[in-house]
Amino acid sequence: MVDRSKQRCCGINAVRNLLGFTFIEIMIVMVLFSLLASLAAPEFFSAFEKTSQAELRKLVRVINLLRNEAILGNNQYYIVFDVLEQKYHIEVMRKEGGRVQVDSPKLLRAHSFPEEFRLEEISLTNDAIILKQNSFVGLSEFAKESVSVSIDSSGFVTPFTLFFTLDEEIWLIQTKNIMGQLELKKNEDV
Repeated sequence: MVDRSKQRCCGINAVRNLLGFTFIEIMIVMVLFSLLASLAAPEFFSAFEKTSQAELRKLVRVINLLRNEAILGNNQYYIVFDVLEQKYHIEVMRKEGGRVQVDSPKLLRAHSFPEEFRLEEISLTNDAIILKQNSFVGLSEFAKESVSVSIDSSGFVTPFTLFFTLDEEIWLIQTKNIMGQLELKKNEDV
């Protein structure tokens, strides 16, 4: 005679256990996996972002923030580029006169360019000042000074062009209009 208690115990449940997970269990795992992936993906892909694009994005964020601050606070800001030191910092014109360096928020702190990003030349189009690094074209009389890009209280950004080398290629970051919109392009003329 067959014992029915063992058949119930091992019959349907045994088949179910052999089949694996239920559809609901798989869907829950997929939802959790997609949530984790959506949180981790931006950080993962930013690690592979090109240096030139990262520097452009940072500079765009700085200019946008400074334009907003200049208009809302009725201030004049300066992005001071230093070719010899390979960095830039932000200054604000004080109401009583003179300029002072800005250290907050974190985005506006002094920034050194990465080693593979080599700033070679800064050109301000309104003053026709060209600052050159000795490894690029030859040391000019302006190379001992830094160049300031002004952002006034109306939001006007002094037009400028940054020439830099990256992976033995010459690139430029250039303003497209008075609002300070930037574009990155490979320099075919040099």
